[in-house]
Amino acid sequence: MSTSADTHWSTLGCTRRALGARSTCYNPADGSVFTRHGRGIWGHLGVFRSVVADHPLAVRGECRASHRGSSRSTPRTARASRDGGTNRQSSTETSSAVAKASARPGHSPGTNGPGGGWRRDGGCSAGRKQRDLRHRLQAPERPMISYQLTRYGQPLERTQTARPDPVGTEVLVQIEACGVCHSDLHLRDGFFNMGDGKRLDLSRGRELPLTLGHEIGGTVVARGPDAGSVEVGERRVVYPWIGCGSCRTCQEGQEHLCAQSRALGVTRHGGFSDHVLVPHPRYLFAFGDRPITLACTYACSGLAAYGAVRKVQSRVDGRPLVIIGLGGVGFAALRLAQAVTTASIIAVDVEPKTLQAAAETGAAVVDARADDAARQIRRLTDGGAPAAIDFVGSETSAALGLGTLATGGLLVVVGLFGGQLRTALPLLPLRSLTIQGSYVGSPEEMRELMELVQTGTVSAIPVQPRPLADAQTVLNDLRDGRAVGRMVLVP
Repeated sequence: MSTSADTHWSTLGCTRRALGARSTCYNPADGSVFTRHGRGIWGHLGVFRSVVADHPLAVRGECRASHRGSSRSTPRTARASRDGGTNRQSSTETSSAVAKASARPGHSPGTNGPGGGWRRDGGCSAGRKQRDLRHRLQAPERPMISYQLTRYGQPLERTQTARPDPVGTEVLVQIEACGVCHSDLHLRDGFFNMGDGKRLDLSRGRELPLTLGHEIGGTVVARGPDAGSVEVGERRVVYPWIGCGSCRTCQEGQEHLCAQSRALGVTRHGGFSDHVLVPHPRYLFAFGDRPITLACTYACSGLAAYGAVRKVQSRVDGRPLVIIGLGGVGFAALRLAQAVTTASIIAVDVEPKTLQAAAETGAAVVDARADDAARQIRRLTDGGAPAAIDFVGSETSAALGLGTLATGGLLVVVGLFGGQLRTALPLLPLRSLTIQGSYVGSPEEMRELMELVQTGTVSAIPVQPRPLADAQTVLNDLRDGRAVGRMVLVP
């Protein structure tokens, strides 16, 4: 914990309670309660930096209490503001301030009486503030709020559960933002449309209730004893596409393709919540100075876009690239392609506002609803494009993509709308066409992407922050096509 001459500190309503070895502190900024346990009758009381410097309870200087004969303390919870500007204590970490509590000049040790030993730097007792807050210290620990899938095809339900304690290499992240993806819709429905009335069942391997949401950004608030490479208070984007870690696919660095997926928000609890448990700090990535409502989208829309652009990059430098579908992933691909290739972009969508936003980036635009959409694209590409990326994944969009390719062209399908691809098979060998799928990206691709983000290479996409409580409404808006860029839930 750093200090400076300008630092404001507060007692945060700390009080000592003769309940065995328990001491309780209250944070007036967010209503959280912090309890310490020790061997002695009074217990330890730590020092915390106030998140509101001008709060009526804030005092300049430090307020500490020591405990005679006790050397152990175990915090239960210490929450801080969501912007990551304050330190957080976890159930597996002990504040270093406790060890220094009796070392600072001008502070007398605790005594066996109410208020004994509590003094500000100016020598004024803080006992009165303890008494004023004592009635507020009985507040229970805040539960974790989530919006969960409890039945397939039904609206999400608000639930309250106990906040998990990380063990081993686990890390607990307080969620600040979570993007909403079309795949969340498919998971809510419980199936993918395979065309001709066929469905791919998504209920296998998933236990309900399940917290959806895989584009997660937030602040580390607790860590297990073996999660040594991350510190409490760090703000990170979470890589959600976690595999089993032991199969050949995972060992080759392709965890996102693991047959035993443990992806957050897909088979494990995800980000439509205020906290999420991450199995290892290697899945956490720094994001520089980008707003977290934007940074969280890199975990899926950004990563899926980057993986697809990488597959066509060698074909399109200095040549046309057709991008079909400008939702969150498609718009991210548009900006990435402009950043990492020299391709001329032809952006295709059905929404006028989306096409206008694409045109403002310098891309040529085509309305897919036009009867001559394919002819317009071929004209813009001088007879056909060397590559097209379909971020819709419908029968219509895939057919349009194939119809705009030049001989030897590549169609990359990313979208999961559903249906069947219908084409004359002889055209594939006669025109040497290639069709390839692309599913999000590997941890290594995530690392590459976040390096581009931190250097400012990747341009921003439109983001619409929405309250976490609107999770179901946001899913409905996404289904109805009422989104430009990415809608992001904010707890």
